[in-house]
Amino acid sequence: MKEATAQEGMSKEFAENIINRKFTGLKVLVEGNVPIASGLSSSSSFCVCSAFLSLHANKLEPWTHRQELIERIIKYERMVGTACGGMDQSISVLGVKQACLYIQFKPIRSETVILPSGYKFVIMNSLEESKKLETIGTRYNKRVCECKIAVRLLCKRLQLPKEICETWHILKEVQDYLKLSLEAMSHLVDEFIEKKPYSRAELETLLECPLEVVLEDIHSSEIVMACNTEYRIHEAAKHVYEEADRVLKFIEVCSSTLPNKPKGTEISYFSRSIGKAYERKSAIV
Repeated sequence: MKEATAQEGMSKEFAENIINRKFTGLKVLVEGNVPIASGLSSSSSFCVCSAFLSLHANKLEPWTHRQELIERIIKYERMVGTACGGMDQSISVLGVKQACLYIQFKPIRSETVILPSGYKFVIMNSLEESKKLETIGTRYNKRVCECKIAVRLLCKRLQLPKEICETWHILKEVQDYLKLSLEAMSHLVDEFIEKKPYSRAELETLLECPLEVVLEDIHSSEIVMACNTEYRIHEAAKHVYEEADRVLKFIEVCSSTLPNKPKGTEISYFSRSIGKAYERKSAIV
């Protein structure tokens, strides 16, 4: 047991609280009105709630190791087959009332962002369901795989050190190494990754590596490779960098008084930007 937990990366203090402990089980009935498969992260919040309930029932304090708890919840949610990120779990644990959070990873950390006075989020149900487990091979996990391929393809085209690139998993690591802005990274994607769909054979030739090796660390990547004959690498990478840039611009708007601009000028940027992103996403789904 001790050897296993050490391999999983559990901190010594956290491990000492659970090793050799006799746990209390739970019978839980859950009721809610959040529409299923609506994109509101109900599955992630349920995972977080389950973890907190289990810790509370066994007289363990979840708030002492919040970052580590988040990392483990992310890991366990991936075991069901979805190659999820960590944003949904993080906001469920770290959320602050009446505020947004700017969340970053490696390590997990957050920054409170207060909305300008008079503005609110409006969340509507489109009645369109996104059943991730049913489409992990063709949509959800495929996007994760396409982003990982984009990392390797950018490294190859930019002739970055192979021994470093092989340790990278996300596009931000390429940006951090190059020390470029998100806007500059978006331009690099346009310059070095073609907009056309890539076949598996073409990618393996370009990367000089079997695709299963490139994607070996991604959950259910074998399902993705079995379900697809082409990959839209440009759209996936472009979306990541542009979405991250929109987040920073949103924070800038929220933190600025902007005294010389008419009310609504700043927000209109996001309406146009998000609209374009939705059109591009709809075209590739």
